[in-house]
Amino acid sequence: MGVAKDVGTLEVGKFGDFLVVDPANFDTGPVFDVCATLVFACKISNLEQVYVGGERVVQNGQPLKHNMKAVSADVHARVAAVRARTTAASSPAP
Repeated sequence: MGVAKDVGTLEVGKFGDFLVVDPANFDTGPVFDVCATLVFACKISNLEQVYVGGERVVQNGQPLKHNMKAVSADVHARVAAVRARTTAASSPAP
């Protein structure tokens, strides 16, 4: 893919998308296989932080860059607009 110089390890100057999980916060039962537990048993409540491109975007389950109430309102308004257009387009002309 030609991106080895940009990804693959956590180093200064590389893109860094990663999660920080609190191992003391596992409510998933005993951990026999760390990778399997992270993939199949962890929930959003197990995440402490989320980093995208090396920048922290979530702390303790709360987004740091976006107002989720505003995002939700925007999504609902867009869905309503699409629904209105598709309803109008599918209605027979009088």
